[in-house]
Amino acid sequence: MSDLLPAVSQSTGLVLPQGPDLEGFLRHYYRLSIADGDASPKTIRNYFHAAKAFMAWASSKGFTVATITPESIMEYRRELLATHKPTTVGLRIVGVRKLFDALVRGGHITDNPAAGIRVRSHRAADGVIAKALTLDQLRHLLASLPGGTFPEHQRSRLYVYLMALHGLRAVEVANLQRTDVVERKPDLWLNLLGKGGHRRMIPLRPDAAKEMYVYLEGITDQQQYIFASRKSRYRRPSETNIQAIVMRVLRRASLEKYTPHGLRHTFATLALESGADLVEIRDMLGHSSLRTTSIYLHARDLAKSNPACKIPIEII
Repeated sequence: MSDLLPAVSQSTGLVLPQGPDLEGFLRHYYRLSIADGDASPKTIRNYFHAAKAFMAWASSKGFTVATITPESIMEYRRELLATHKPTTVGLRIVGVRKLFDALVRGGHITDNPAAGIRVRSHRAADGVIAKALTLDQLRHLLASLPGGTFPEHQRSRLYVYLMALHGLRAVEVANLQRTDVVERKPDLWLNLLGKGGHRRMIPLRPDAAKEMYVYLEGITDQQQYIFASRKSRYRRPSETNIQAIVMRVLRRASLEKYTPHGLRHTFATLALESGADLVEIRDMLGHSSLRTTSIYLHARDLAKSNPACKIPIEII
């Protein structure tokens, strides 16, 4: 990364931070600018890795920061699309755009060559309807879950209950510790550690709370993280592992086109359709803005009152 950056000062007369200072400069900018300062460490890390990957590519092509043009970035996008999914490429390009935003804000360059460059996605317009299970599909998923008190089966059930019926992210499931389970009779609450280090309290449904009680009775006192396994020496489980387990459950139910994160969308969509209050859904999801949660309201209304159906014509 530093091989590319000295050329900026040679080309523009500006001095850029080098090595660890550059990394600190970018990470500081990302923390302040991404998601209104509420980005998780994982999101910041992903943006930084995207920036490093692009700059390594640019160096291999002989570009400097000062000579990179929109056409250069479109060439990078084209090469990525040959080997990666559009969703992955889209995230990489956003990372590149954020890199140049940081350089512009820092006064190192005047214009962002990545501005306006996007990757076409085949998802639904708001990304919600295509991801959420219907109520019947959710019933089918719950019916297909493994039964019994085998710990792996208990964990699989609780993953689905927490994500599909309460809207938890995989990272929030992974972060759960014994001390995060709070009993406020007659309810059982979870003190969740969410994105950006923010905490929120949510109540469990009685049926999910009963399952949690049974599971907690079977784990040892030395187990700090609720879903750590003996095999992992009780270390914090990874989001990747949790997502892989949930993905296996979805495949078992013939719902492989859906994703673990789609279960969070399922909770929000079905709760709204069942009459839950939008503000309450926001609080359960941990959204900082009601505008983010209102996406689900827009998706529901659009599905119920499709503007395309209002055109007074019939297809012959």
